Amino acid sequence: MKKYQWKAFFHISIIFLLLTACEDKRDTNGTLLFENLESESKNSPVFFKGEKYTGSIVKYNEDGTLVFQGSYKEGLKDGVWKYYHPNGKLKREESNPPSSNEKYIVKTYRSTTGRLFTELIGKGEDTIHYKKYHHNGILGVELKNDGQRIFQKWTSFGNLYHYDNQDSIAYTINTKTKEYTYKGRFENGKKTGFWFKHYSNGNKEYEKNYQSGKLVGKSIDYFANGKISKEANYNQNGILEGDYKQYHKNGSIFMIGKYDHKGRRTNTWKYYTEKGKLLTIKNYLFDKLNGYFEDYSYRGKIREKGHYLNNRKVGEWYYYDKYGKFLRKVNEDE
Repeated sequence: MKKYQWKAFFHISIIFLLLTACEDKRDTNGTLLFENLESESKNSPVFFKGEKYTGSIVKYNEDGTLVFQGSYKEGLKDGVWKYYHPNGKLKREESNPPSSNEKYIVKTYRSTTGRLFTELIGKGEDTIHYKKYHHNGILGVELKNDGQRIFQKWTSFGNLYHYDNQDSIAYTINTKTKEYTYKGRFENGKKTGFWFKHYSNGNKEYEKNYQSGKLVGKSIDYFANGKISKEANYNQNGILEGDYKQYHKNGSIFMIGKYDHKGRRTNTWKYYTEKGKLLTIKNYLFDKLNGYFEDYSYRGKIREKGHYLNNRKVGEWYYYDKYGKFLRKVNEDE
């Protein structure tokens, strides 16, 4: 009798262990643990016991703190999902994941203060409303892109210093001097009229004119030290035309030349050192080297001279050493 009882107990124990092994893993509240689910990839539906899962889910770290919690419907994320920092504070909150066709909302929170850090509203692949907050909770950045793009920035004291509306104006204000450091106007989302920008030290960075988003007229760029770095002209098609100049940082000319109406280099172009010594003379026609050419060292000694035809050396060319002493004459046609 005892032997029979022992065998019965043994079989019952085995059955109990098998049932226990097949039991769903859940937390103390009865919510299914994430470890129960299976999926072929990150973006594929999740399955539970061979079927697409519908219901709540939760995941914990080894120390018992929450990783995330949410729910699925037919194997796909559904409703509000919450993610947590290691210290237990809310890290991220999202509803209607980006994979859905509806507007989705994502909020993130700082781990130290628990304050709201960013808010995002999107649809499909587009961000239609975005906010970012300073550490003290004051709004710092806002982007609205739902049919009309508006981009704004505030200091941590709540002072607006940057505004960009592609149907009106754009500007940036120096928060100390209260002067504009960047300003221009949009029409139908395209830059129009006079635009300028300043460096952080107050000096000009550029002055440009636009028409329907294209550069037109005179355009000037500056070095941070206040000296002009480039002067150019653009025709009504937004193409470089006419005189073109570039400068060294000390204000001396570096390059001077011309562009034709199709933005091609034409006529004589000259290059100089910072001390004003001639470096190179080039002649162009239809953006190709055509005509007389001279090249000098930084010491002002000639190195070579001759003629080009459609970017190819032709005729007699003269070559010199670094001291300007004649070396040889070569007929490039031979």
